[in-house]
Amino acid sequence: MTLRLSPSVVHAAGRVGFVAAAALAGAGVMLYALWPTFARVSMQRLWEPISGPPELTMATGFANTGLHAMGKVLGTQLEEDHRFKMNVVDTDGSPVNAPMLRARKADIGFVSSVVQIDLSELEGLATVERQYLHFIVPQASPIRRLRDLATRPGGKNVRLSLGPVNGAPDVIGRQLLEYYKATAGVTILNSSDQQLKRNLLTDFELGHFDAAMRISLLHSSNVEAPLGTGQYRLVPIEDAEALAKFLPGMEPIVIPEGTYQASPDVSEGDRAAVKTLAAQVALVARPGLPAFTAQRVLQTLYGHEFAKKAHVAGLSEESGQRVIGVPLHAAAEAYYRRNEPITADRFEIASFALTLFGLAWAALRVSRRFDRGDDSKRAVVTTSVERFAAISEAAEQAVDVASLEALFADATKINRDSIKRAAEAALRPSDLAVMRQAYDECSKTIRRRKRTIENAPRTEIERSEEASG
Repeated sequence: MTLRLSPSVVHAAGRVGFVAAAALAGAGVMLYALWPTFARVSMQRLWEPISGPPELTMATGFANTGLHAMGKVLGTQLEEDHRFKMNVVDTDGSPVNAPMLRARKADIGFVSSVVQIDLSELEGLATVERQYLHFIVPQASPIRRLRDLATRPGGKNVRLSLGPVNGAPDVIGRQLLEYYKATAGVTILNSSDQQLKRNLLTDFELGHFDAAMRISLLHSSNVEAPLGTGQYRLVPIEDAEALAKFLPGMEPIVIPEGTYQASPDVSEGDRAAVKTLAAQVALVARPGLPAFTAQRVLQTLYGHEFAKKAHVAGLSEESGQRVIGVPLHAAAEAYYRRNEPITADRFEIASFALTLFGLAWAALRVSRRFDRGDDSKRAVVTTSVERFAAISEAAEQAVDVASLEALFADATKINRDSIKRAAEAALRPSDLAVMRQAYDECSKTIRRRKRTIENAPRTEIERSEEASG
């Protein structure tokens, strides 16, 4: 026995199968894309009432430096944006931050590209800013160029402050002295604990040194304090391009004109652009920092509020993703790639899947609407043709003209009704032609049968009945 299915049943089954397949595919992609994030966020929301907000320790730099100030702003913003419980720690800079992160005593921290330290196991989040080399001397100092240090200006050794031991200024300063062969004419002074608690201006005024090198952010209060008085000036690093090739992690750069002109005492000459060197400052993460935490840190870091409050110039995702010396954290890589093609981010995959599902559903609805319209039109044509065929069959069996006239009246009425229904259903011209042809064939059959009856020979009985009538 062979099972035969009508075309309408097959068509309906195909549509149901298409919808089911599309729904299953969309649900699968949505589950793949959103489940990890949903589960992570849900667990965090459930756990917070028990354990409190997640704690995050940030290792920054010396307490009176721009890096520590930036870290405090970032910590405050993370507390406001994502309810982190922040612990912003001032440290002795990169040489201390890296071991702290490896030992998991800190979760995130700043490191400088200029300090040669072990960054193994750490993962990059962003390059946040440049630190500029500031070579500061009093206005009356005979030092006009960095190479002047080799000539012992004034006939005596220059007392040069390089900040804390093994800090970025100390490392760079000693390398610069070696480059210019000026170590014999310079007495290096490293900052004591008491000096680190004071700003640079106080130590200059107390006569602790003749010149100072600091590597800091622009407008750091520590360097802005002396330069804003008009009593001190910056010494340009004229050989910056050559020195950048000699010093790993440094790049030639210019401190823009007018950067330190807040005080009216600053002369026009000191407001000019100054050529110098700069190092990159990166925000890095400890091994195993959760992806959820890393993404929230980046969201705040690139947010408008942080940039406004921290006065960070030039912070962008394009430059931020180029972290020197460490690989990017997986969550950071996904964050930076979130605007790339759909394979880059799970939320992008989910959005794409939803779009495809929506388009498929809309196409199906439109198709079904057209199908319903076509079914209605086919029903009008089929019904009319079948009724005309039934009238033609009845006309073939008719034996008198009166019956044929009644059938013709029925056909005419059906034709009028069909034309009216066709107008309501907006039939195509081809459908109207089919109905018209069926009506014409039916009319021809009735007329032909009528002529046959009228021309048939009459029997004796019929003639006698006509005569008696």
